[in-house]
Amino acid sequence: MGKVQAVLNALVPPQWRPAVLVIEDATVRDVKAALEEGAVSFIGHPATAALLGVDVNRGEFLPGADDVALVVRLKRRAGTVGDVQVTLDDLEVLKVTYRKNGTQGQD
Repeated sequence: MGKVQAVLNALVPPQWRPAVLVIEDATVRDVKAALEEGAVSFIGHPATAALLGVDVNRGEFLPGADDVALVVRLKRRAGTVGDVQVTLDDLEVLKVTYRKNGTQGQD
């Protein structure tokens, strides 16, 4: 797995077009390793942040070409808005690699 720059709880599209997002399965273990290696957490959901042992951060992640992010999201949609309690079994983790499509070296 390439070096992960960020851990997110939503898929963030890049600002350039055309773009290719390579999406692969990952694990909570990958998330914890990435955080230990310096990835920035942008987890804005309080229960998910607590489960992962990170502070809530609703900052903005702007992916660059060849950046890698891990997206942590609920496997199913929560029925109500508010403080939803989650367990590790409720989470799905995706590894997203941002690639430029036919425009290498240009932003």
